[in-house]
Amino acid sequence: MKHLLALVYFCLLLTVIAEEAAESEHSNSVGGDNKNIDGTSNPPQSGDEGESQTNPISEESSSQEEEQEEDSDEDSDENSNGERSPANCTYNDKEIPNGQWITAHFPLMKTCLKVACDDGRVTYDMCPFLQDAGSRCKTVIYDNTTFPECCPINQCS
Repeated sequence: MKHLLALVYFCLLLTVIAEEAAESEHSNSVGGDNKNIDGTSNPPQSGDEGESQTNPISEESSSQEEEQEEDSDEDSDENSNGERSPANCTYNDKEIPNGQWITAHFPLMKTCLKVACDDGRVTYDMCPFLQDAGSRCKTVIYDNTTFPECCPINQCS
């Protein structure tokens, strides 16, 4: 029974991670990069097969503008020593500073997850019992570690 419960937790944790990856992938594709998973580009779609919807001149100027924006972004990400500043993360509209973490409610299993930021990448982990969540909260024991069953008032943000 313990193994079955552990397997369910693991599957749901993977589901959360997959959702975040899908959202990230979707936001990249919305940005205009029409690449398939295998790296090939999609042909431009047009109403008439003989006409193209894009203007080659505007493509050149927009690519130059994008390069200038990237250069300015790189400059702004560098601190006074010339090193890049670490990137912060966002999880459910909450800002997580680089190197820090928050506890977040995982609604499907009514448990808490540790959501950490590592240089712009969000990572998930079952968080250990951080504080006494009260007598009405239960705990889950997995791999000899006690995890909270979420009491949103006391445990999860």
